[in-house]
Amino acid sequence: MDTLKAMEAFNQVVAARSFAGAAKTLGLSRAAVTKYVAQLETHLGARLLNRTTRRVSPTEVGEDYFEFCRKLLAELRDKEAGIAAGQLAAEGTVKVMAPKSFGSLYLGSAVAAFQRRHPRIGVSMFLTDVSLRSVDLVAHGFDLAIRLTDLTDSGLMARRIGTARWHLCAAPAYIEEAGELESPDDLNRHRCLLHIRNPSLPTSAVWRFQRDGHRFDTKVSGTIAMNSVMGLREAALAGAGLTLLPDYCIGAELNAGTLVTVMRNYSIAEEQISVLFPHRELLPMKSRLLIDYLAEAFQNPPWKTV
Repeated sequence: MDTLKAMEAFNQVVAARSFAGAAKTLGLSRAAVTKYVAQLETHLGARLLNRTTRRVSPTEVGEDYFEFCRKLLAELRDKEAGIAAGQLAAEGTVKVMAPKSFGSLYLGSAVAAFQRRHPRIGVSMFLTDVSLRSVDLVAHGFDLAIRLTDLTDSGLMARRIGTARWHLCAAPAYIEEAGELESPDDLNRHRCLLHIRNPSLPTSAVWRFQRDGHRFDTKVSGTIAMNSVMGLREAALAGAGLTLLPDYCIGAELNAGTLVTVMRNYSIAEEQISVLFPHRELLPMKSRLLIDYLAEAFQNPPWKTV
C-alpha cells in the first residue's frame, strides 16, 4: 500500500464528502479511490467512513484521522514547496488585506522592517473595517489576509501569529460616576459602547462572559455604536461608558491607568490573530517569507499589558 496516496485519497473523500468528488480532484477513477480508502482502513484496523447511498461522512475515529492527515499532508507540501521555491529569488508584491485598527497600529512598522530585510519584495496593504468573512480573497486578488477570529472558511489555510484578548473597560472617571460592576446583570444600568459588525443591528449586541466553566450571554444596548475599535477607545477615554476592546489597541492605556478593566472575576474568550492564505500546492516564496516574518514579529506582542 502507498500510504501517502491512501491518506490523500481519504483526505479528499472527507473534504468532498464523496468518492466521486475525490476521484475528480485527484484525477483517479472512483474504483481506485475506493481501493485506497479500503486499504487504509484495513491497515489501521478501524472504520474511517460511514457510507450510505446518498452521502459519505467520517466516523469519530475518521474525523480525528482526517485532521492528522490534513496537517501532515499540508506540512509535506509546504516542505517540498519551500525546498523548491528556496532556489528562486524572492521578489514581487504581496497584496494583503487586514483590519483597519490592527493594521494602522502595527502593520506599518512591521512591513517596513520586512521590506528592509527583503528589498525585492513589495507589500500592498488594504486596511478595511468590512468583515473579511464577506470577502473572497482569491477573487479580489489578495495573496494574504489577517483576521482576528477563528478560521471558518475551509477554502483557506491559516497560520496563527498572535492572540487578541478582550477587556471590558472604561475610564476611571466613568466608573467613579456610574459605580462598579459585580456581574453581567449589572450591565443593564450602565452606558455601553458597542462594536457593530452588522449595520442592521446598530444599537444592540450580545456580550459573552465566562466564569467557573459557565457562559453568560448578556444582551446590551447603547446610544453609541461604531465599527471601529479605535473610535470606541476614544469614546471610552472620554468617559462615555463601558466597552469591549482588544488588548492590542489599549495596552498603553491600561498600563497608564487611563482605562481600567472591570468585572475581572469574569473572563472573555480570546481571538486568534491569523494570517490566511489560499490553499495552494505552491505558496509563493514572497508570501511565505512575509507570513514567517509576521509570526516572528508578533511572537512577543508589543501590545502586552503589565
